[in-house]
Amino acid sequence: MTAAALTTSYASDDRATSSFSRVITIPSKLPVDVVR
Repeated sequence: MTAAALTTSYASDDRATSSFSRVITIPSKLPVDVVR
């Protein structure tokens, strides 16, 4: 990957960190609740 691609990926990750964490957290909680 080029430096520009890496910079873009890092920037997008920083901006969407909260979004990704929410998307990952919600599905992870559902199976846990179902198991409980």
